Amino acid sequence: MFSLFEHIYFYFKSHKLTFYALFLVLFGIAAVGISTIKFEEDFTKVLPFRKEVKVYNDVLSNSDFINRLIFTISFSDEASNPSMDSLAKFTSAFADSARQNLLPEYVKEIQYQAKQNLSGNLFDTFFDHMPFYFSEEDYERIDLLLQEDSLQKTVYQTYKTLLSPSGMVARNFLLKDPLNLVLPKMEMLHDIRVDERMELFNGFFLAPGAQQFFLFMVPAHTGDTRKQKEFINLLDQQISNFKRYYPGIEVHYYGTAAIAVANANRIEKDIKLTVTLVLILLLIWLGTFFRSYRAVLLVFLPVLLGALTGMAALAYLTQTVSILSVAIGAVILGITIDYTLHLVTHYKMSGNIPATVNHVAQPIIMSSLTTGTAFLCLVFLTSKILRDLGIFASFSVLGAAFSAIMVIPQLLHKLNPGKSKKSGHWLERAAAAPLHKKKWLAAIVGLTTIMLIPFIDDVG
Repeated sequence: MFSLFEHIYFYFKSHKLTFYALFLVLFGIAAVGISTIKFEEDFTKVLPFRKEVKVYNDVLSNSDFINRLIFTISFSDEASNPSMDSLAKFTSAFADSARQNLLPEYVKEIQYQAKQNLSGNLFDTFFDHMPFYFSEEDYERIDLLLQEDSLQKTVYQTYKTLLSPSGMVARNFLLKDPLNLVLPKMEMLHDIRVDERMELFNGFFLAPGAQQFFLFMVPAHTGDTRKQKEFINLLDQQISNFKRYYPGIEVHYYGTAAIAVANANRIEKDIKLTVTLVLILLLIWLGTFFRSYRAVLLVFLPVLLGALTGMAALAYLTQTVSILSVAIGAVILGITIDYTLHLVTHYKMSGNIPATVNHVAQPIIMSSLTTGTAFLCLVFLTSKILRDLGIFASFSVLGAAFSAIMVIPQLLHKLNPGKSKKSGHWLERAAAAPLHKKKWLAAIVGLTTIMLIPFIDDVG
């Protein structure tokens, strides 16, 4: 069966034009697919896609209260002549600038002052639905109020209130509810009022005992980490610009959008750092082992072709692709690079390309099929990110394996095989050591395993 790859090698060797034409066609198909990929950065897609989780995600995505950003605006230590009026002026200017630059593309709503008609709206709501809030005790109280003596006292007290300075505020309430039936029921809102941690200063939200204002923003995009990144970047630019004109002012914010962007940036930096370090170490190791830049390039070529194959598979099999799944898929670099290492190392020792293909084709194909099938099992999970990861990883492994067997042999002639099987490299000497015959090593491994068994429950 695997002599088929020898026949393929000899065919392409004598038909170079066909080889390069087929390679360019397949590369073009993959490139067209990759160009149509729509990436998304919704990190909630890592959760399983069940009905309960979908409801949870919908609540997170559509709850303005949960998703709002909370700003604290205060004076810095270097502020000169701090006053609450200047802090209020800055808060208003900051909110106006945010409305101009961020509304409505990135922000739904900006609030830094209490709504003036809020009490009136609450009163109307209670007044229009009075029977829903009344208990048996309330109806007994109404019976007492409707008695002539109590009615006169209540009306007289209402009249005195209207004539007092507070009547200017309570006039609309008292004229609509002269027996004062609604206001006592509104006390049930006491527990959800603007509590002891917040006061009002000329309508601004103020932290009690501190010169610190609060401002609230409701982001327009929830769940879309890319849009949230754009929003946070613009927000940071605006804060930096305002600090130039108001050097004594400090602005800080926190909320789900800021946390999501910080997490996304952290994951992105960690993945870039990890992949970069792996590539550097591989380049150093391969360079010292092969001592040929051509060999190093050949080793990495199937890795690149495998990644292109995985991306193309995602493009043609899914509508949108989670960028996190592709980033996590970078860990398969160590798997896909093995196939070419087997091929190039075997050729380095034998110097015979057809024999090399014949010897390594079977183990590479079997290894890639088992590994690719294992990754493909992720497709049956309910997490969108893990499904994308399964498709990307499985096709990347298979693409790298077939590239190593069918593409690399056509380029191996550019390398100079080793002069002998004993080149003296320390890695070759280490690999040639008969570790399976070392009984003391087997005893150490077995003893270490037994000693670590009690710690199994501590994993995770």
